[in-house]
Amino acid sequence: TVYKSPGNVRALTDLGLALFKAQRYDEAHFYYEQAVKADPQYPNAYQNLGVYWIQQGQLREAEKCFRNVIALDARNAKAYANLGLSLVEQGRAAEAVEPLRRAIALGLERKAVYQGLGRASLQLGKKEEGLRYLDKARRSQ
Repeated sequence: TVYKSPGNVRALTDLGLALFKAQRYDEAHFYYEQAVKADPQYPNAYQNLGVYWIQQGQLREAEKCFRNVIALDARNAKAYANLGLSLVEQGRAAEAVEPLRRAIALGLERKAVYQGLGRASLQLGKKEEGLRYLDKARRSQ
């Protein structure tokens, strides 16, 4: 369908995801970028592009993508989680706490989110809080 309809944002995003899962990252990146160009209002294209940037170690680029997702869909828990985790990785713990808490408030109670909150809290000198979150992470999936 992508070749028959190059503006089909969902097909472009899905093809990018399939290529990403096959570890064909450069090709996945191409299709994610095409999806964003085809429909800048489609949050999944930015979400997948952000995950690509994380995989590439480009955390600032990833951050921009997740902020775009949130601007388009303020209830996207994965975008908040990914934003928060990318901020923790950048050493920006103070900024990371709110999006990680928002991800949990939106129902995304996953191990990685609690680990991110634990790390952020510890970086901010909040030892008890950090250990509490890390304990939750150990008990989560």
